Amino acid sequence: MRVFFSWILKVLSNIAAVIIGLVMALLLAEVLVRIFSPHPDYGGGIRPAFYSHLFEYDKLLGWRGVKNLSTPYYSKDFHVTVSHDAAGYRDMYPAYVEGKKNYLLLGDSYAWGWGVEDNETAAAVFSRKNTDKNLYSLGIAGYGTDQEWLSLQQFLEQHPTYQYQGVILEFYFNDFDDNAATERYAYPKPAFVASGDELRLTNVPVPYREVEQSIPVTEIPEPNDWSSRVQVLSFIAHHMPGVIAFIQRRGKPEVLPTLTPVMHDKVLLAAQLLSEIRQYCEKRGMFFHAVILQTQDTQGENLVAIRALAEELDERGVAHSLFKSRYLPSTDLWLDAHLNPYGQALLADHIEEVTESAALQNTRIHQ
Repeated sequence: MRVFFSWILKVLSNIAAVIIGLVMALLLAEVLVRIFSPHPDYGGGIRPAFYSHLFEYDKLLGWRGVKNLSTPYYSKDFHVTVSHDAAGYRDMYPAYVEGKKNYLLLGDSYAWGWGVEDNETAAAVFSRKNTDKNLYSLGIAGYGTDQEWLSLQQFLEQHPTYQYQGVILEFYFNDFDDNAATERYAYPKPAFVASGDELRLTNVPVPYREVEQSIPVTEIPEPNDWSSRVQVLSFIAHHMPGVIAFIQRRGKPEVLPTLTPVMHDKVLLAAQLLSEIRQYCEKRGMFFHAVILQTQDTQGENLVAIRALAEELDERGVAHSLFKSRYLPSTDLWLDAHLNPYGQALLADHIEEVTESAALQNTRIHQ
């Protein structure tokens, strides 16, 4: 009997050790996920910014940021505060600072700062780190390259005395579709149509359309259940399809699709727009540089398209560079591949390198 109880105690001890080991492993995994690849799930669904009273109609641009705005923004994977200045842009620093080297940043929701705090955007991080420089962002969620160019022209016309050193534009693959459309996210917008070597502006003034504003971004969503609080579970569920796909194609050469004629035309339109912006900037004594963003969602035809765009920009003499997301530590929000605070900080460093390279090139030209 004594031997039996000894055996039972040994079995139970082994089971307890296994359970304790599993619990400790899960706790460690949870800590590592929260540090290196955050996957918060606050419940509810993704809440788009376009239907939440954050933007208003503009007859030239289609929409622009509401001026002097400050509001909490609660979505499924982030809780942040969004603030717009008196011009409707999301900036913590002035548009222009005497005695500093001033730059402008163009872009869509990546430049606007989807999913990060006001002080975590690339523009804010850049200006805070580089005390002799100032980067003012004209980024607005949903903008295409066409709207970004128009907003640049409008802004400089409103501030003719501001002397900027350069303009940096963030390009993401969804801009191919944005540029080819006169309506995005239910909102009408301007668009340029290629006519030989020229671009013709269409759909301006932009028709007004009443779009229902029914997404309550100021309301904290109710958590789905207890599992939504465990980030390692969200991490596993999110990455499992990719892991399976990787295992299935292991050892097989990557086969990328060829560009369709429609996508090829979109690439040419984007290249033409960026080339026009470069010429516009250089006539005003500013350098121009396009930063092509490649996130974890840039795959298939979209990956082929941005590579084709880079080749077109090389041929047209448009300065550009590639900014790629990282998996560990993760630079992307886990639900929609927008840049998280770490990703925005790395992008700020990339922009700093762009400005330094442009300054060095300018010095060589003058010498």
